[in-house]
Amino acid sequence: MAERIPLQRAVAVIGDDSVAIRRSRAQLVAPLIQLALAVGSVVLIIAFLDTLPFALLMVLLVVALLMGPIATLGLVYNVIGRSVLLERQKQSVRWQQGLLGLGIGTDELVPFWRIDHIAVLLDK
Repeated sequence: MAERIPLQRAVAVIGDDSVAIRRSRAQLVAPLIQLALAVGSVVLIIAFLDTLPFALLMVLLVVALLMGPIATLGLVYNVIGRSVLLERQKQSVRWQQGLLGLGIGTDELVPFWRIDHIAVLLDK
């Protein structure tokens, strides 16, 4: 059975033959709020285009233009994100940054003999 250890902005899952360090799902909250603000701004612009004052429409447009891309980048990084995988059988550590399992991204493989030590500490 794998043991889950919460880290500061990640989760370490320690199994019998591997240790995986991945992004925490709690990190999705801020990008989801930003995305809701961006979508809400667009909905308000579309629904009340003819009734809202021009200055308020411009503020909503700026909010949508800023929050939309920032939220998208935050969601992509949290879903895809960077992970570290230590495998006993392969005798290596792999740093992965990929795109939803499509094989696109970077993958750094380091054998154990090149690593001085590995420490997993609890945050307090």
